[in-house]
Amino acid sequence: AHRPNEKESTQHTVGAKRIISHPRYDDATVVYDLSLVLLKEYVIYNNEIRSACLPKPDEPVPLDVPCFASGWGLTYHGGRGSEVLRIAE
Repeated sequence: AHRPNEKESTQHTVGAKRIISHPRYDDATVVYDLSLVLLKEYVIYNNEIRSACLPKPDEPVPLDVPCFASGWGLTYHGGRGSEVLRIAE
């Protein structure tokens, strides 16, 4: 969902079976605010649902390949979470 507080026609809700948070996540400072989510059910990929491409633990990451992050997190220190999905390269 682009805006998590609004229902969209392309939105599909699936529960989480397991959430793996970053081991250095700090709730007070929101540092390392990153988690992997194992879904309760399979989803069918389409134009709105795609998988994240992650390297294997022992695989080197090329420095010349673009990498993207997205989320609804803080847009500045001490601020509130974003109301729309943000993407950074």
